[in-house]
Amino acid sequence: MRTLFRLAMRIYPKAWLHRYGQEYAALLKDTGYRLGDLPDVITKGVMMRIESPLTLVVCSIAGVALGACFHILPAQTYRAFVEAQLPVAGLDLKQRALGVLCQPSLGLFIQSYNLYREMRENYPLEYVVAKMRREDIRVGLLPGNRVEVVFRYPDRLVAADVARDLAVELGLKLDREPTSMKLNRTWLFMPLGLLMGMALGLAVPKLVRLH
Repeated sequence: MRTLFRLAMRIYPKAWLHRYGQEYAALLKDTGYRLGDLPDVITKGVMMRIESPLTLVVCSIAGVALGACFHILPAQTYRAFVEAQLPVAGLDLKQRALGVLCQPSLGLFIQSYNLYREMRENYPLEYVVAKMRREDIRVGLLPGNRVEVVFRYPDRLVAADVARDLAVELGLKLDREPTSMKLNRTWLFMPLGLLMGMALGLAVPKLVRLH
């Protein structure tokens, strides 16, 4: 426990520690290094490092708000998935998938739905098919002799249609229509905005003082 308190004291400014460090350490020793006092020790050290708490709070709120703005932007990719039943128990799904996910079959899907238009302008169809199979399609077994077929694409309706047709080509018995959901990580902008806001809040007072 003593080690934790010694580490927490390193947060305090060096000038303050040089003047009051020994007395503060003796006070903590006399109180018995109580675990409940540790958050208070850390908080006070952080507050001493902050020259303008109000600026820190304002910048932090602004950072979170900016991150929230990115979070509500439309999703760039949708994940469409469908759960279906194997028509025959023990059916070799892997063998079926090899036939459906081969280059000629996926090439027909790409041409029928006019998928990856910009990519096809710059790359051969074989490359586009390989990308589709490697990154955007997933077929997996679920408990209860069920199968999940997943397809990712920027257009929500197209993603759902392709996922459904892939399941049909695999010979699966669909119980319901595919479900599409947003697939993005823009929520990461919120904690990132908070960290950037806090950094800015700590830096602004020092920059103002230099000028």
